[in-house]
Amino acid sequence: MKELSVFARCRGIPAREVARREGLVLRPRGSRHWALCPLHGEKTPSLMFDEQGRWHCFGCGRGGDAVALLSALRGISPLEAARQLAGEGPQHKADPRPAGRAQALKLKARADAWYAARWEAACREKLEAEALQEALTPGTPAFWQALARQSLAETRLDALMALGPRDRVHAALTQETPSTS
Repeated sequence: MKELSVFARCRGIPAREVARREGLVLRPRGSRHWALCPLHGEKTPSLMFDEQGRWHCFGCGRGGDAVALLSALRGISPLEAARQLAGEGPQHKADPRPAGRAQALKLKARADAWYAARWEAACREKLEAEALQEALTPGTPAFWQALARQSLAETRLDALMALGPRDRVHAALTQETPSTS
């Protein structure tokens, strides 16, 4: 008789049970269960566990089976996670703040700082342009220049408001974080 692989032995383990063992608080809604995703910072539960034993986070896009969940929560390889689930590897108490969560929180802080600095700069530009318009004679070239500056600042604010969380992170990682001075 052929021996099952460590991954095959883990197939019947529901991700929901792993989540409970790792300390996640699950709330039932219909046939699914929901939790706050520990892989990224959030206030509203977006981590869903279905009746097939799988999981998916609508916030960070990650998902999979019980092995993938344990791997992500503990910051270990899928093979090590499978061994632990199958009872072959060293068992340890769950870290209430997995390594992935700490990294996600740093990334969120960086994205928030990038966004706040860009927002502040655009607001300052808009206010300066409005103040300049007040001081200038309407219809003069300087007045039209100030109006164009105001319009550009408003366009920047609109673009910032349209950014979702992933876009903010991407922008923060690909562009230099401006100083807030």
